[in-house]
Amino acid sequence: MIKPLVTVIVPSFNNEKTIKDCINSVRVQSYANLEILVINDGSDDATPDILDGFLRLDERVRVVTTERKGISAARNLGVSLAKGKYLSFVDSDDIVDMDYVEYLLNLICTFDVPIASCQHRIVIQGKLKRNFEFSKKAKLISQKKWFELVLQRKILDLSVWGKIYRTELFDGIKFPNGKLFEDSSTTYRLVAKAKKIVVGGESKYNYKLRNGSITRSNFSKASFDLIEATKEMTSYVVSRYPDLRVAADLREFWAYGSTLNKILVSNDYFKYKKYAHKIKEEMRSRRTPVFTKQNPDFRLKCQGQFKNVGFRQKEM
Repeated sequence: MIKPLVTVIVPSFNNEKTIKDCINSVRVQSYANLEILVINDGSDDATPDILDGFLRLDERVRVVTTERKGISAARNLGVSLAKGKYLSFVDSDDIVDMDYVEYLLNLICTFDVPIASCQHRIVIQGKLKRNFEFSKKAKLISQKKWFELVLQRKILDLSVWGKIYRTELFDGIKFPNGKLFEDSSTTYRLVAKAKKIVVGGESKYNYKLRNGSITRSNFSKASFDLIEATKEMTSYVVSRYPDLRVAADLREFWAYGSTLNKILVSNDYFKYKKYAHKIKEEMRSRRTPVFTKQNPDFRLKCQGQFKNVGFRQKEM
């Protein structure tokens, strides 16, 4: 049986503390026909030396070094250089289970679809925080159903990692340079092109939350990219499936609320206070669907009930 080459793309910037574990988790995969393509995005710590060691250790490892351009540019470069028939992404501070590639490749080949995904675990300081595994069985779902579940934030997510793709799927699709939440701007377009996707219920990817990550950094205007990316996605979905309008509105409400929360807990609250008020007004104008039966998220209902809720006590 012919085993197709799978390219695993690992973008890396200053990951001297995590890159060894990440790459080693890929090197020991039960599926051996791999190209491990590391894009060194201008690291100025010990990362380049560590990567040089892997070049001597494993001929499957390729390292491409560029000037610092950001994760989107690194991923785009990786896709353009990939030799594999299939590709997958692993972030440089995460690790994957030993059968991560084999599990995903079996799904994509068994169901004959361009994308397969698995579930993931959230790990904080080496301890399991949450496991999103829901079943031992895989589900073949339509493009529309995938959109609906993503809008409702059920089972599925927009992360580009935790999935395997036919490489040709990326023809004409790129990650947006200079944007945060680049996955939110890209993954839905890949699924739209794929038509169908198989969703595995087992967790094979370990996402590590760490201090200094994008999701835990101080607030900046770049964090508004979540709202922009979400509205771009919902506009696309509703133009094709008008009956998903309520689900799209709920997703937009969530994006506004998530961004507002980041402002509130940051050290930059007073700098962005006027933006917080604007977001609150947007949420107020969009909260009607929050109280319908189509909203299963109790947290959104709590946010929808605010009057002065969501602002620091001293502001009331």
